[in-house]
Amino acid sequence: MLEIICDMAPYADVYAMHLQDSNDFADAVNYFTTSKGVDVISASIAAEYYPGDGSGIFSQIVDQTTNRGDVVFAIAAGNFNVGHYEGWYTPMILGTGPSAITVHDFNSSIVQDGFNIIGLGSLPEHHVISKQLLWDDWNSTVSTDFDLQLYREIMPNEWAYIPNTDTNINNILTGEPRDKFIYQIPEGQGGTYALVVEQVVDPGRPVWLQLTQWGKIEDPTEFENNLSSVSEPGAARNAFSVGAAVVTNGAIAYYSGRGPANNYGTYGASNPYGTPPGFFHPLITGPTNVTTSIFGVFNGTSASTPHAAGAAALVRGAYAYYTRTQTQNFLINRAQNSPFGSDPGVAGADPTYGYGYLYLGIPPSNLPTCKPDTIAIFRDSNFKWYQRYTNTRGFADNIFRYGTPDDLAIAGDWNGDGIDTIGIYRNGVFYLKNSNSTGYADIRFSFGTTSDIPVAGDWNNDGVDTIGVYQPSTATWLLRNSNSSGPADITFRYGLANETPVTGDWDGDGIDTIGIFRASDSTWYLRNSNTSGYADQRARYGNPAVDLPVTGDWNGDCVDTIGLYRSASATWYLRDRNTSGIADVAFTYGLPNETPVTGKWQP
Repeated sequence: MLEIICDMAPYADVYAMHLQDSNDFADAVNYFTTSKGVDVISASIAAEYYPGDGSGIFSQIVDQTTNRGDVVFAIAAGNFNVGHYEGWYTPMILGTGPSAITVHDFNSSIVQDGFNIIGLGSLPEHHVISKQLLWDDWNSTVSTDFDLQLYREIMPNEWAYIPNTDTNINNILTGEPRDKFIYQIPEGQGGTYALVVEQVVDPGRPVWLQLTQWGKIEDPTEFENNLSSVSEPGAARNAFSVGAAVVTNGAIAYYSGRGPANNYGTYGASNPYGTPPGFFHPLITGPTNVTTSIFGVFNGTSASTPHAAGAAALVRGAYAYYTRTQTQNFLINRAQNSPFGSDPGVAGADPTYGYGYLYLGIPPSNLPTCKPDTIAIFRDSNFKWYQRYTNTRGFADNIFRYGTPDDLAIAGDWNGDGIDTIGIYRNGVFYLKNSNSTGYADIRFSFGTTSDIPVAGDWNNDGVDTIGVYQPSTATWLLRNSNSSGPADITFRYGLANETPVTGDWDGDGIDTIGIFRASDSTWYLRNSNTSGYADQRARYGNPAVDLPVTGDWNGDCVDTIGLYRSASATWYLRDRNTSGIADVAFTYGLPNETPVTGKWQP
């Protein structure tokens, strides 16, 4: 898997961790996202005990992670399509007299049949049968009980029960809606075997049954219903689930998990086409049966998933401002134009191939480039500005005096010449300069009140930065499209009272928009329009108790991203994405407890 990811995205930073259980999974995901700041996670895993509706513990970890950190989570659809059966429990009587039992009718639409024959005929001696039964009783108290049993045909249409496969577990006591067994056919007893589902306790309600593989053994069955064979956490709401297609001909791999996921009914996982329907999975299909240097031919959804993860890494590298959803939609849209087939399977998106084959298409060649923003400090002790032309430690490249210690510092391109210059806000009056030098203000006007916090940005994409204010007491933003006195051109509320305002071009569209750095949860809430509403991008980054927020285009991709100035140590922590994680660039500059400023100080 690592080899495939590195082949797909050779310049990506790749980390790996071995997992045993859900605790390991949670620890690994937390480490990768908080300590390493990853943007894409590839998980070729499948939980063996799961409801199939995206509510299992592995799926919860996926959804919590994607909601918190905007991570693309590429996850295998699983290899459990073979022998998968689902349907409503339909009772029938098997046997006669005192030995009669109530079992599930696998063939209720035609002729009753309580036996689901395993394999494509006779099974050889020493063959291992491994199956699992699940049903929709996933609430805290289980009230139903079924047994999964194995029978052997000893004469035509005469079946013998194999008792040592029936665990006789009391599911009401165990609290698990699950029965399973593993059985190796003894020497000399090869032949026809079948599964039977016995009702131990009358459920008194409709029950949705799932019959699945348990482990890696692939045994087809006479009666199969392959919907919802996608495994968890591939069934999670936010999973970028990946099916598998044979690389040589594009045919779906026989084992590749199908969707949709089960819906979440009154008692848990149930009919995927119920109300509401289950989550649509898989989303895309990647290649399998590929050649690797270590394993030779590598198959399974474990092979297809890292292809999708590597592709997502390439997209996020090319379009740093893309969110998780935008990254996934890019790949989904490209899949619908794949030269390998734009719409495999039935017409439109389907639960076998998803939206189609993974296909990146022609690499982008016209990505915008911009001059990176760099840092500066305004020193209260001597009223001087110390501008630096690179985001590194060192001496100032430009030093000049302007303002007084009580002034609030800002910067912007006030005349549209492509260079950011400094300004101050003093008692409701802006003093803006068109050069980074000592002297008098080139532009002076009143706007706002003494309690307002100044902000600046290009609110209308005209190439000129103009001013605005954030009123802390009401969380009101007043933005102006010219550097002059007058009423606000744009007025709205965003955030809570008394937050820290920030501005920047978060999506690369040429328009600066607003955001806040919230002290209560150390989270940035960035909006892609200058209007009221919910955040378009969120990132947990920094500690408001000791950090001051800074923003800028640190890597020249024309997208502004977040950063921190840690006052006590004069350390800058700049991040190239608006996501949680660790700094991409960290260095010290200035003295402790100075005022940080950022801008494009050079043409």
